[in-house]
Amino acid sequence: MMATNYIGAFCLTKLLLPLLRNSPVPSRIVNVTSFTHRNVFNMQVDKETVSGNCFSRTKPYPCAHIYENSKLCLLLFSYELHRQLSSMEKSHRVSVIAVDPGVVETKIMREVPSCLSCVAFTVLKLLSLLQSPEKGIRSVLDAALAPPVLRSSFFIKAVQMYPCIV
Repeated sequence: MMATNYIGAFCLTKLLLPLLRNSPVPSRIVNVTSFTHRNVFNMQVDKETVSGNCFSRTKPYPCAHIYENSKLCLLLFSYELHRQLSSMEKSHRVSVIAVDPGVVETKIMREVPSCLSCVAFTVLKLLSLLQSPEKGIRSVLDAALAPPVLRSSFFIKAVQMYPCIV
């Protein structure tokens, strides 16, 4: 999960960054984060944690904890990348945006017993907190298609929060 949610985005961004910085048109990096990063209170920042290896020995596998850590890593990477790009001469060409689509009905709880995930989704629906994938993607699209003047922002459920708020 850490590889998918954080390391993959980090590596792809680092590979594409020279092309984005040298592009004649403004470019944008959009990272999909989650409000669950706020559940991380004491993350050990070392190679074992960031790689996810320290969790492989844990029984049962702490999916929620790893998800929260991976989203925090991605959000911190987004902020740091924005900071670095802002200090560069050609920073006006690349913007970094973090997006939180909210609670979206996906297969993320596939490892959770079906009775528990069914109850969770039902409660979230009753509280009007659960969104369809079609509705959840709106904030990602809004961030990707926002006017080029947008330098850095944080989108939550398709609502732009500016300046960035964690």
